[in-house]
Amino acid sequence: MKDRLALTLFRRLGAFAGRLTLAITMGVIAPASAGATNYRASVAGGCPPTASVPPLTDPTPSPTPVVAIGGNEASGGAVRAGSALTAEVHTSAPATGAFSSANGDCSAGAHVTIDDIVIQGPPGFVRVRLHLPFHANITQDSTAMTDGTNQISSSAHAAIAYNITFGLARALLFVDKDRQADPQVSVVGFGNGAEFVPKPRIPGLTPLDPDGFVTLFFRRNSPVTGQVGQPFAGLDFYSIDELRGEIILTTDVPANTPVAVTLDVTHTVTARSFFIMGAFSAIAETSLSFPTDGSPVFELPDGYTAQAPSAGVIDNVVAQAFKCTRTFADWRDHPADWPLPFMTLGLETYTQDDLLGILKTGTSAIRPDVSLVLAQQLIAARFNEANGSAPGPMLQPSMAADSLLSGFGGKLPYRVNPATATGQQMMNIAIQLNNYNAGRLAPACVP
Repeated sequence: MKDRLALTLFRRLGAFAGRLTLAITMGVIAPASAGATNYRASVAGGCPPTASVPPLTDPTPSPTPVVAIGGNEASGGAVRAGSALTAEVHTSAPATGAFSSANGDCSAGAHVTIDDIVIQGPPGFVRVRLHLPFHANITQDSTAMTDGTNQISSSAHAAIAYNITFGLARALLFVDKDRQADPQVSVVGFGNGAEFVPKPRIPGLTPLDPDGFVTLFFRRNSPVTGQVGQPFAGLDFYSIDELRGEIILTTDVPANTPVAVTLDVTHTVTARSFFIMGAFSAIAETSLSFPTDGSPVFELPDGYTAQAPSAGVIDNVVAQAFKCTRTFADWRDHPADWPLPFMTLGLETYTQDDLLGILKTGTSAIRPDVSLVLAQQLIAARFNEANGSAPGPMLQPSMAADSLLSGFGGKLPYRVNPATATGQQMMNIAIQLNNYNAGRLAPACVP
């Protein structure tokens, strides 16, 4: 059976304007004292930090944005805490080949305090409602098998925890996903003055929790068997799920006086292999921030507005400052500009040398290979997202591309003819990603 695992990449270290935070589960970071906007970021668990820019010893707060990267292609994470903050974690556990298990785990997190929020208007206390959209993609792979008597399995687990305070309001939201054969998804939120609203991106997708915060984007159940001397058979479960919603905090604050918001998020993944079954778990494309789509950050009474310069909030909206996208040829010709150390396409992880080879490989009418065309556009789209371009238009086609590429074994190229049904699907997605990379789908941008 195939025990090679899908390994995620550090797809982005920035995209959304706004502030959010992540706090590692290995030890909750205490909120920073008011008086200075500060940032913290860390990677822990089975993927200890290997780099931090600028140097950072968690939980010491930094007055400037920070980046933390830890681990490697098998188990690692990346997080950026600043005016744009994102985080990703991934882990894998390889098959042991014996009646024993192996484990992988990784956590990544950070913290931000935004203390320059001012609600401007008539003096006195005013009731406000703060909107904080959140998003993440959860990718998992595990296997269940039997020899007719014994049931054995590998497992993948992902958990996200949000902890937010604003004035006297507080929100705690816990998301937990376990198992793929019979997914167990729990989304529990509570707090003072807190509301939790699911906002699925694509109507009609199967909800995995009762309220619809987590939806199933893609699932493939593939038959697998053991080799000679391993009389086991079963199914390998591969899935991509999307978490999407909004946290709303309601509280009374004094007008014309600075108030603070603190945001903490935890991302943790674990994987457990057994015998001939590997496992993989990843949380990617994460975000928690003030709204960046031009909608109001706060619901305010007439006569009031809001400012928060450190978070880019001007007159109650976040000023758009997305970077312009670049074509795959531009990224191919400027590898020194690449924002990611490696990348996962489908079920395979690629180094920078691998990615450059893919971008430099040409296709022809005589020997067409649409898998390369798709991969080239997908690589460019993820570089653009990591570089700070608006991610919205590429999230759905990116997940769709992963689902198609995950159906092949080994690394690219897969020699897919565009005349086949799979080839036509790949070409359609490649066209969408090309339009994104060429700037046809992204909003107004800066170079």
